[in-house]
Amino acid sequence: MQLCEVMVAAAVFGLSAATGLQLTAGAGESQQRLGSRSELLARIDQDRLQLQARWQASAGAPMGPCSVVALGLAQSAEAISLDAPLQRQLRISADGQSLEVSWLSGADGQPLRRRLFTPAGLGLCSDTTEAGAAA
Repeated sequence: MQLCEVMVAAAVFGLSAATGLQLTAGAGESQQRLGSRSELLARIDQDRLQLQARWQASAGAPMGPCSVVALGLAQSAEAISLDAPLQRQLRISADGQSLEVSWLSGADGQPLRRRLFTPAGLGLCSDTTEAGAAA
C-alpha cells in the first residue's frame, strides 16, 4: 500500500467514525428530550387530577350560579403550587361560565396542554336560580 492510499483510508475511517458518533449522540439527546417531555406531561396529568379532586371535594358546599363557581375554581387552583419547570395559566371565559387551564413549559413558555373546565360539567353549580329570576 502506498502512503496516499493509507492517508485516504484513514480519512474515510475518521469521517465515518465521527459521523457515527454524531448520530449516536443525536439519538441519545432526542431520547433524553422525549423522556423529559413525557415526564412533564405526566406531571401535568397529576396536577389536573389534583385540581379535579380538590374541586370535587368542594362539591358538598352550597352551589351557586356557575359564574360565581368558576371564579371559585380559579381561586382554588391558584392555591395549589406547581414545581419549577411548569407553570399554570388560568383564564375565565368572557361569560364567566368556564375556566381554561393551560400548563406551560418554563423553558420556552409554549403551552404543553390546555383543558376547559365548566362548573356545570363538574356538577358544582346550579343556574336554576338565575333562570328562575330571569323569568
